[in-house]
Amino acid sequence: MREVVVVLRGRPLERGYGAEACRVAVGLTQAANRPTLLCLEDGVEAVGPLGLEEELARHLSRFARQGVGLAADAAALAERKLTAQVPDVRVLEHAACLELLARADRVVVFR
Repeated sequence: MREVVVVLRGRPLERGYGAEACRVAVGLTQAANRPTLLCLEDGVEAVGPLGLEEELARHLSRFARQGVGLAADAAALAERKLTAQVPDVRVLEHAACLELLARADRVVVFR
């Protein structure tokens, strides 16, 4: 199985990238992939209160059932004074986020 990290760096609702990143992560499960959506920079808004709103919540709620991991950068959350509110999100130190990216077989970035 290939490790694939889908990175969300921009604001989740801006230009629809949040929902699109979620769809890509779920779609990757259809092949021999183990995807993780990694929220960095402004992308961490997806796991804060915004992630509980209808558009993102619909996608994020499927992750655990469909084998998609969800992770967020602790430093980016702290900078934005946010806490992770979405179920099943792993809050990682920045070094662990970099390790996740380095270990990945493929990385798909949504800015």
